[in-house]
Amino acid sequence: MVTVFEDEFSSAQTEMISLAFSFANDHVSDTSVHVSDVFVWFYIWEGSCSGNAFYTVDGSVRSSDELLAGGESGDQVFALLHSLAREARRIELACKEFSRPVPVEGYLRHRVNSRSLDAQYSYEEVRDDEEDPLRRGKLADWKRAIQDELGAEIN
Repeated sequence: MVTVFEDEFSSAQTEMISLAFSFANDHVSDTSVHVSDVFVWFYIWEGSCSGNAFYTVDGSVRSSDELLAGGESGDQVFALLHSLAREARRIELACKEFSRPVPVEGYLRHRVNSRSLDAQYSYEEVRDDEEDPLRRGKLADWKRAIQDELGAEIN
């Protein structure tokens, strides 16, 4: 079977959501707690790829490390971040293989109840005098925007 660009790109972003959602399911053991949204942010910049995830859980916005129960290892969060970076690399490689522009940043939102995915990508190049997107606070800005949209608190 011939791989087409859309298949590879979609597969990588679907895997990102799946990884983050599985992480949440594995670490929210209280069945009365409900994860309603899964957010994945990634960036590809100067040969580096990174990713991170956060969630809305019972009306509050929580990062992956905030889902860990007392005594759980932060190594699990590191493994998630590593896996998200690997999928960002897949997006980069697919874009290059099929001569498509490589997104600098990606914003994925999976609405659990409706099983819908919203995706936005930024292709703006980072200027030489700018720091990388993570240091510029893009993830924190998006998290705050979601908090404002939902009227949720950030834990």
